[in-house]
Amino acid sequence: SYRQSNPEMARALAALAAPEQGAAAAAALDQLDQSDVFQAAGTASGALERLAQDYVTDGSDRKIALAWSRRDVDKLNAQIRSELD
Repeated sequence: SYRQSNPEMARALAALAAPEQGAAAAAALDQLDQSDVFQAAGTASGALERLAQDYVTDGSDRKIALAWSRRDVDKLNAQIRSELD
């Protein structure tokens, strides 16, 4: 995967998992942001919409869409279905 084959990405993700976090986590998030890993959507509904669009347009047969709660999963599934229609 990209995060495993990219040493900078691996370091950033390891910093996020570090128990002390704090400044290291902030630096890791900044590095991930500069790598275009994060895409701000502005709102939770905007994030679910963006995730559904990305999921549908991704040509990979090895993809997964995850949501925080069961309610969000229901919303995400509905959004993916609407993108497919």
